[in-house]
Amino acid sequence: MHDRDLFFAVLGVIVFLGYLVFGGVPIYERLTAGINAIHAIMQTANHAGEDRAGRVR
Repeated sequence: MHDRDLFFAVLGVIVFLGYLVFGGVPIYERLTAGINAIHAIMQTANHAGEDRAGRVR
């Protein structure tokens, strides 16, 4: 289960970075969005074992 969550997180990063590279977004916005995406993915990975109330499954 954990390996699958990690796979989708990595896949999401790859797709997101590909989108940014080919999207023609200015450098500053690209960098900021990249940091926000990494932060969001880390949050998702940290909370992958919890339900909506924050209880660990």
